[in-house]
Amino acid sequence: MPIIGIISQQDNIEQISNPEKEHVSHLISLENNNSEKITLYPNNFYSVYVKSENKNNINKENILLIDVNTQNELKSTELPIFKDIPTENGDSYTAVHTWTFNDIHEVELQNTAGEKVWLINESAIFTSLKENDILIGSVFGCLTSICLIPVIIIWFVINRPNSKTLAIK
Repeated sequence: MPIIGIISQQDNIEQISNPEKEHVSHLISLENNNSEKITLYPNNFYSVYVKSENKNNINKENILLIDVNTQNELKSTELPIFKDIPTENGDSYTAVHTWTFNDIHEVELQNTAGEKVWLINESAIFTSLKENDILIGSVFGCLTSICLIPVIIIWFVINRPNSKTLAIK
């Protein structure tokens, strides 16, 4: 049953994990030589992702997050929650920069790295997964089932019939 629950949530997981699809966590999709302004809020992890097939072609230093008020570059400060995000069609996305802030920042994301990039709120992805009761229940069910395997093995070893007491005819 837990595996059926996880499979039934596959479309929801794919919607959350693919930056090219609409989701509340997918903030900006930015082509090469473009920029866009956005407000970033405290206590969230924001990461810039690129397609994994393009990660060797991209110049990470040309993806800049500029504070609009001070015009200073905000350096990447954290490790991403999700290093790679796989999708249903076999693509995957790799995090190249991650930021977290203690206060609200009005920023401009500038992309001159040579490839399309996506700014994603990783905290919103994690929250969406956490709020999916069917998915959480199914994962908990799988973990509980796995923990019962040693108990079942011990029970079978203790209760197996003794070959000496079997009445073989």
